[in-house]
Amino acid sequence: MGTVYYAFYNYCEHCERVDKLCIGKLSVGFKPALRAHYKKNFSITSWCEWKKFLNKPGVVIKDEYGTTISKDEFIERVENWQESYEDYCYSFWDDCFIDKDGYEFIELEVL
Repeated sequence: MGTVYYAFYNYCEHCERVDKLCIGKLSVGFKPALRAHYKKNFSITSWCEWKKFLNKPGVVIKDEYGTTISKDEFIERVENWQESYEDYCYSFWDDCFIDKDGYEFIELEVL
């Protein structure tokens, strides 16, 4: 069992619209499973790119239960998880890859 995390950004105070990206999933016993995103104006295909995106002003991180987690705490959690566990969750799938720093990425909407 694991927890899925999301990045909320581009919040509009007038209509309360907000954009949301799935960051990935942290599961006990496995390395983080991060989501790759290919958007019109940007792509996220590495942990380094995720950290840059998450540290932008206005980005809020929440888990699947709606609990907010600080950016620093989330980044530390992912990096500790990466160091603590041996196994990847999804790397045997065709639509997955490992970035240059060893972080697992999923290209499908499976989380």
